[in-house]
Amino acid sequence: MSLMMTKHLSTIPYTNAAAPSAQVPIAQLSISNWEQLATPTCKVLSAFSGGADSVYLALKMKARLERGQVASVRLAHVHHGTPHAEEFAEFALDFARSHDLPLDVLYLTSTWPEGESQEAFWRSERLRLLREAARRSGADVIAMGHHEDDLAETLLLMAMRGCGPTGMGSMAEWRLLEAATDERKPLWLIRPILATSRADILRDLEGRGQSWIEDPSNRDPSYRRNRLRHDIIPVLREMEPGVTRTLARAARLCGEESRLLSELAEDALRDALLAQAAEYRLLDRISLRAMRRTLAKCALRRAFLAFGDQYPSAALAEDVMTRLEVEDGDPSRFENKADGMVVRALVTNHYVLIYQGSLSEEEALARALTQAGRALILAADFGETVLSAELEEGEAQRFNYATRLGVRLARAAELPVRGSDSAFAGLARAAIDLDSTEGALVLRLARAGESIELATAGSKSVAEAAAEAGVPPAVRGRVAVVADQAGILWIPGVRRGPRAWVRPYHPADRVCILSLASGGA
Repeated sequence: MSLMMTKHLSTIPYTNAAAPSAQVPIAQLSISNWEQLATPTCKVLSAFSGGADSVYLALKMKARLERGQVASVRLAHVHHGTPHAEEFAEFALDFARSHDLPLDVLYLTSTWPEGESQEAFWRSERLRLLREAARRSGADVIAMGHHEDDLAETLLLMAMRGCGPTGMGSMAEWRLLEAATDERKPLWLIRPILATSRADILRDLEGRGQSWIEDPSNRDPSYRRNRLRHDIIPVLREMEPGVTRTLARAARLCGEESRLLSELAEDALRDALLAQAAEYRLLDRISLRAMRRTLAKCALRRAFLAFGDQYPSAALAEDVMTRLEVEDGDPSRFENKADGMVVRALVTNHYVLIYQGSLSEEEALARALTQAGRALILAADFGETVLSAELEEGEAQRFNYATRLGVRLARAAELPVRGSDSAFAGLARAAIDLDSTEGALVLRLARAGESIELATAGSKSVAEAAAEAGVPPAVRGRVAVVADQAGILWIPGVRRGPRAWVRPYHPADRVCILSLASGGA
């Protein structure tokens, strides 16, 4: 794939009145419509193809600029390298000059991958170029000229693909393209004329005497949207004259339901989250299984969405969910490709790791497990395991991968000393005198209402100790403990009771040394 080239054909400076200092920052707004984003402090990059919709949008944004409703407006035209591309670029330049607006011409030079839809490829590349241009110019929003007819067509196209509310309501008035970071502000996409019909747009431009260009490719029947626009929708209009507006209304309703479902899915995703970073999400398997199945699948799709602009298919979410429902299965791997990005998932009996394809599985796993730390043992769904049966002196054991618990037998005199204390003072380690335990020493899940003895006096509930240690809410109800018949001695990684703290001078010949591994299997 060749490099993208950007050429600024025209840069026409302008000024505008300063925005009120009390203006609420865009990132802090609770968004309900695009106008909340296009504020007096907002810098707008308006996509400009030269077609009627983009011309109408540019005029609308210019009017907002003149009224002081936005801080700046800049046009961006994508040059596709097609036979008419130079003609379209010249029209864009003439329009920008005549309306005193700056213009960037962005050259699309990427090679169309064989086997991929040209429509989808160009759409993805145009958005990528626009995002890069927005970052260069410091724009807050990218304005797109989609209108009501586009909204109706999108609903039909998505319905033909078998999409649900998310797909059929995907053309929204606004959406976040890039979240804010320490280095940059957020970037939004807005569609200010989505409630305007194409017929109304053409009437307005004709009334102004404003010209536009017609792209011949918009008549090419090999494109599904063109077939729909020119062959199918006219038939539907014969049956129902207002069908375009009706379909657009249905798309908005789907969008509303989709946004609500997305909010619920985000909440569910947070409940299942064990660790996260820019490159991965580590989710608790049992938390996902405890959700309603539909909500769990939506949460999984949201996790995939964190690494791209497109939802994974419903089939992929179903496959991952089906694996989650299998007890004691082998690790399973899944992959989603969208917009040139690969996102992979690893599903085990204890967790789901979703990560960017640019990372190897080993690297993503190491990072996620290191961050999860104590949470991973707490999340393990294991049965009761006897730790002290038939251990010979010096023998070491390593229990299952999820618990990462090492066990060995030694004499108290062999314990390392640090000052007047034992090296096992850390919460990730314990040393237990087996001759003083009541019955077998076992690793199991904490039971409801159980407590651990404190070194000073009294006791503390396991749930409270886990909360104080920062254990994620998703797994506090399944904390792993080491106990005998008298009660809990150690909550790995969280708290150690006085009976789990044998010092080197303690007269004990059979000390069970327990330690959490720092990572790996």
